[in-house]
Amino acid sequence: MGQTEGSRRRAFLVAAGTVAVAGCLESFESSNDGAADRATEDGETATGTATPEPTHPLADRTATVAIEQVEADRGRLERLLGEAIAFWNDNHTQYLSYTTTLEHQPDADDPAILVSELPAIEDCGVHDGGEFAGCATYLTAGNDNALPATVRLVPDSSDWLYRTVIQHELGHVLGLGHDDEPATIMDDSIEARYPEFEHRQEILDLRREWINEYNAGADRLSTAFDYANDENYEAAAERYDTAGEHYDTAGELIASASETASGLTPFEPADRERLIELLDSERSFVESMVSAVDLLQRGSKQIASDDGGYDTYNEGVDRYNATVQQSLPATEAYVAAVGLVHITVESGE
Repeated sequence: MGQTEGSRRRAFLVAAGTVAVAGCLESFESSNDGAADRATEDGETATGTATPEPTHPLADRTATVAIEQVEADRGRLERLLGEAIAFWNDNHTQYLSYTTTLEHQPDADDPAILVSELPAIEDCGVHDGGEFAGCATYLTAGNDNALPATVRLVPDSSDWLYRTVIQHELGHVLGLGHDDEPATIMDDSIEARYPEFEHRQEILDLRREWINEYNAGADRLSTAFDYANDENYEAAAERYDTAGEHYDTAGELIASASETASGLTPFEPADRERLIELLDSERSFVESMVSAVDLLQRGSKQIASDDGGYDTYNEGVDRYNATVQQSLPATEAYVAAVGLVHITVESGE
């Protein structure tokens, strides 16, 4: 009686699959026919000439990017690819040891980078046996023979996540690995990719906790109603009091989640203001239930001591009935507002 939808649904982060392994590197062999010079300790070769410092294949040039294959929407891919290219053009001097410019040219005859959308990626160089959101050539200094570099992508329904994957794969082509900055793009873990991930996950955990407390209170409340129906108001009063304690705890957990939410940094696709609105609606719901149970408890005590109390009790019943008619936000809306877009919601009996 009065249990929330949270007792039938649970949300959890996808810990494997397209999120966790998005953007693994596609290895390639460096082809120099095994004729590498032997370097001496002072940096010269055995012949006495200085070994030239290898440069990145895209250094000091405009690197053209062409789309080779489209799986879904070409216009969307071109838009998100353009935004990813703009990011690296604006920020490459901060993260790379060389300068370059990426340029999308749909009709390029000899592009430096080829982008393809696929329905699935089941292998990625040295990595196989999984599902990948993206895979790209890990292009490093001295590997001009690896051009054109390839970027393979599996479209995602979230523009933000898909754009991040494209940025991630282009980062590999530019020579960045999973340990390089910016971590929010290049790191291979979802914890690093989502700003303030721990705080966002904490809010979801707190919501789960308050729902558990609420449902524990609902169980006590159901027992209290049974006692009241049997006119054992003394026992009912005790159960109402216990239910109220659970509801009080639920309210405290929501307040803690609201405090954490107010300090979050806004980012796409999160909606901090919407998240606070959802938490406020849940806090209002629990506060209404606390008020109803308080009336029921006080009325029961008065009835048990032959001191009236029926008006108070009936007011509690009316408030309870009004409260349980309220609708709580769906889990999906809550998760979307937090910004952890790759959440799976399971439904069960």
